[in-house]
Amino acid sequence: MSASFEKVTLWVSFETYGSPGSSGICALDFILPALDQLDPECKILDCDSEDYKLVKVRKARGGA
Repeated sequence: MSASFEKVTLWVSFETYGSPGSSGICALDFILPALDQLDPECKILDCDSEDYKLVKVRKARGGA
């Protein structure tokens, strides 16, 4: 028997109801319980999270 290894990237958001990071909750707190319900043949080998800040991008005016 052989195993297949994959890296899966999910971009998620959730309401913080305060300043980001102040609640101590990360997206993995929502995702991991759902992933634990997967078929036992699918195992989570590692997980990590990074915080990002969404900012508005200014559009250049005129010209190409």
